[in-house]
Amino acid sequence: MSSLNMATFSLGMTFSSEAEKDAVKLRVDSARRILFPDEWVITDARHDSSANAYHSTVPCMAGSTRRIVGITTLSRPEHRVAQTREVACTEIVLPQVIARGLNVTEVAHDYQSTIKTYVESRDKTWSAELSDKARSTKVHLYWCMKNCASNPDILCNMIMNISQHFQCRDTFWMESFNHQLLTYLPKRIHFHTNTFKMWMNLAVMDRMESMWTVKAKNTKRMMIMMHEVVSIPNGENN
Repeated sequence: MSSLNMATFSLGMTFSSEAEKDAVKLRVDSARRILFPDEWVITDARHDSSANAYHSTVPCMAGSTRRIVGITTLSRPEHRVAQTREVACTEIVLPQVIARGLNVTEVAHDYQSTIKTYVESRDKTWSAELSDKARSTKVHLYWCMKNCASNPDILCNMIMNISQHFQCRDTFWMESFNHQLLTYLPKRIHFHTNTFKMWMNLAVMDRMESMWTVKAKNTKRMMIMMHEVVSIPNGENN
């Protein structure tokens, strides 16, 4: 049998010609775009210690569903420099998420020039707002007023510097997940890499289960409300 007849698609299908294979792939891609519309994602680094971390993790969360759609952990033997490990993890997790069919169009990540350049090089949009930093923004404004030497130009420049860091969407949900990780991976304990990844996966499973539970409860509540509405006799809903 020729190699052409043995050409296989990702679903294990076989095709008699390249034209047929391309046609099926086009239909599958079209269906994928319908099932997986444009999505923005949140990525954020989590290190197992504050200095010279041994493990660094970058989870990827879907902005619309708040579910973890990808996660990557690198250890010191895999990437020696802790300061650049965040970039390496991001460069791994984003292609993985995209390869699974999620049409990522926008990425929210705390400002880092290398990651910003990487995201833009893949024709993805770098997010433009970060609403969960209100407290730190307030502190920054007071610091600017205190240190501007009563010069309005210096004050404006110092205030505008904050935009170089706060260039992404609301990352509250990712910070919440990172806080949840402390239950499974307390930073006061050093874990072997395999054990670290096992507990990380358990934390993701716990997160996913809790999100499905919340969705199920909301769906049930909505169905009850709809039933109550359609059960109201005519003339009693005014």
